[in-house]
Amino acid sequence: MEENKVQMDEEKMKEKIAENKEQIKKEVSKKTENNETKVEKNEESKFKKVEVKNKHSKEEEKKKHRGLKAILIIIGILVIAYFIFAMRNFYILSNILKKAESYKDLTNYSYQVNINDRENEIKYTYRAKDGVTRTDINNLTMPDRSMIIWDDVSENERIIAFTGKNTAIKTNANEGFQIDGKMPFQFAEDVTGLSGLGLTALIYSENVQEKECYVIVLAPDYKIWVEKDTGLVVQQQSSKDSISEYVNIELNNITEIYKPDLTGYKVTEQ
Repeated sequence: MEENKVQMDEEKMKEKIAENKEQIKKEVSKKTENNETKVEKNEESKFKKVEVKNKHSKEEEKKKHRGLKAILIIIGILVIAYFIFAMRNFYILSNILKKAESYKDLTNYSYQVNINDRENEIKYTYRAKDGVTRTDINNLTMPDRSMIIWDDVSENERIIAFTGKNTAIKTNANEGFQIDGKMPFQFAEDVTGLSGLGLTALIYSENVQEKECYVIVLAPDYKIWVEKDTGLVVQQQSSKDSISEYVNIELNNITEIYKPDLTGYKVTEQ
């Protein structure tokens, strides 16, 4: 009886141990599954993070490409616009040069100039015929500074008569200051300089003295108005407060240029 009891206790013990083993096995299996699930979730989370990161990187790369493409397009447009700007300028300036060239060898002409600046209002008349010139300068602001300058290049003779002071100087025509008598015809001589303006000058149209003109802007306060039909300069601004108007331009109209009448003048010869 006791042996049977011991045997029964041993079997129960074995069953208990087997149950514990099974329970332990289940718990271990469950923990393993949980760990595997966690690992899978961690791997999946890492994969998603990498995938999102790659997606963002691709989007950033696309944005960079789009930005670079936009910059290149803008640069291309600016280059084309500048090319059109320069070609237009060269066309206009070439047209002006072609028309102004007819005045290159001009020896008989006259014109008047009205100069207004901050300090003075001056009107003068310039006449030229075959090397003889006369400039009558009328200073409306300071009459005592009015004068007549007469030059004969062939005879090397100059007379400067100060009409407001009744004094005069006789000297050589090639000495001292020289009067620029080609101002309305300046582009007939300045071919190289005018061509160089094509790359930088701003040119637009404007009506001046009832004439259709091109306005050539060399600087903010330096402009030249050129008549479209003739290539003649009709107005010039050399500074903010100084404008010169060239009016009454006539060609081949001079028959004789008279010396200043020095009667009653105190004359000095040099």
